[in-house]
Amino acid sequence: MSLFTVAPDGQDLKRVSADSVVADTPRWSPDGTRIAFRTEEPGNPYAPTDLRLYTVGEGTRSIIDRQEGPVQSAHWIDGERLAVALADHGETVLAEVSVSEGSVTETDSGSYLPHSTRVHAAGERFVAVLSQPSTPGETGRPLL
Repeated sequence: MSLFTVAPDGQDLKRVSADSVVADTPRWSPDGTRIAFRTEEPGNPYAPTDLRLYTVGEGTRSIIDRQEGPVQSAHWIDGERLAVALADHGETVLAEVSVSEGSVTETDSGSYLPHSTRVHAAGERFVAVLSQPSTPGETGRPLL
């Protein structure tokens, strides 16, 4: 799967991601000038994923952060920061990523599974639906 931008009338189709990767979960920045998205190797769900940044008009893509495990979700906090859920050796890490610096600041971690994550409209809070599976395949046991 490749990532494209296109005008609402179907004109001006532009490829954002490279052919050699699978791109998903695109998120527009609040000002509409950048797109954050995940990429992974095709056919290898266990390969590390990248969190990339595409700047509209410049046509450049830069790696924001490369993780040893999958980047599970990313949402803009404001025009310079992303809230992300990362997998790290069986743990889920909730973190903030600085787009300009590429730095990752951990805000929480634990052995839980994120089902859905979002950022407050003003960027003040990060909300996540989480569970702690106790057996393989279980996803619904709530956090206590």
